Amino acid sequence: MKKSYCIIWALAAFLWSCGSPSKDEGGRLISFQMNEVTRSLDLELSELATVKYARLGGEDQGFLFQSEPMLVTDDRAIVFEHRTGEVFLFDQAGNPLHRFNHRGEGPGEYSMITGMVFDEAQQELYLYFQNKIEVYDPRGTHRRTLTLGTGTQVAEAVDFDANHLLIYDANEVYKRAFEMLPGQDANRPAPSDDPLANPSPFQLISKQTGEITRFLHVPANPEIKLVVAMQMNGISLAFPARTNRIVQNPEGVILYNQETDTLFLLAGEGEPRPLAVREPAVVATDPLRYLNGYLETAAYQFFESVPLVVEKGRFMPDYLCRDKRTGETFVPRLTLADYAGKELNLSPATIQKSADPTLGFVVLTTEELLTALEENRLSGPLKTLAEGLGEDDNYVVARLRFK
Repeated sequence: MKKSYCIIWALAAFLWSCGSPSKDEGGRLISFQMNEVTRSLDLELSELATVKYARLGGEDQGFLFQSEPMLVTDDRAIVFEHRTGEVFLFDQAGNPLHRFNHRGEGPGEYSMITGMVFDEAQQELYLYFQNKIEVYDPRGTHRRTLTLGTGTQVAEAVDFDANHLLIYDANEVYKRAFEMLPGQDANRPAPSDDPLANPSPFQLISKQTGEITRFLHVPANPEIKLVVAMQMNGISLAFPARTNRIVQNPEGVILYNQETDTLFLLAGEGEPRPLAVREPAVVATDPLRYLNGYLETAAYQFFESVPLVVEKGRFMPDYLCRDKRTGETFVPRLTLADYAGKELNLSPATIQKSADPTLGFVVLTTEELLTALEENRLSGPLKTLAEGLGEDDNYVVARLRFK
């Protein structure tokens, strides 16, 4: 039987406390221990963050969808419904604001969306996929198209300043994945316009034209490929690791190539400087294990230690936390006061879709809330909200403002 070949990738899809983030209390780079951790630590989420709940759609459940929010800001939550191409905007209480759908292949349209950025000051929404960024106002009126270089694969983007987006171009990552699959020459990602002209995947681009204005240089290690190739039912699959290579924080932006051991901080117009290290080195782990960034609260840093192993089509991270006061590492056991028996994980994914480095969210599905309500495991505002849910209603978002 002729084999079929395909590639699957997950586009991932950190918070900071006061003081200098680039040093620990002893003046050293922060060190994240990646060895096996057995000690656990019980934590209640309200110790770490202020929690507020919102049912997206509010009383108007005509805004029905299945996808989770693609972006959360102080004032709104934005959902891209992959099945239909619709974009839904809600206020922070979950009430519907606007909806639009420009899926298509024509000017000012998108065929798919990898992620989005919202410029609050200019009231502009940037929707990106591969080398194209469509810019709309919140009502869906098209403003302009930014067309980047041939072969560009925008995997991550953040609002860097008034004039620039900071992007990560994953073209080389995808090419490495295809290189691990035979017979895919015709479908390989297009090469960049001029490989020598793109010395770094971390790039500042103009919000008006999409032109690259600055390359940001962070060490890389091309010898390490964070890709798992495997056979499933006679089909060859390649899974690029789910990574967060750009992370916002109050003092700047963290840039990190997970194939290396050092995280860097970019602040303003300066050059990226060392921020933290992982130990042991990535090359010393077997199976290879990578650090997927971290989320910072007043007393703890939550991070993912991810083995380069795919189980049931997914990478399965170990969720860990580092006590900033002692440097010790634990397996956190996080609970929610008004949801008995609910265990949570905090990681970079909690804030990865936020426009604010101290803002994150967790989705609570309608099905699980109705079950918990029936079992009398809910209390407080969450119970009140769940009592008004119907089986077909949208999920509830727990908005987390970290202390």
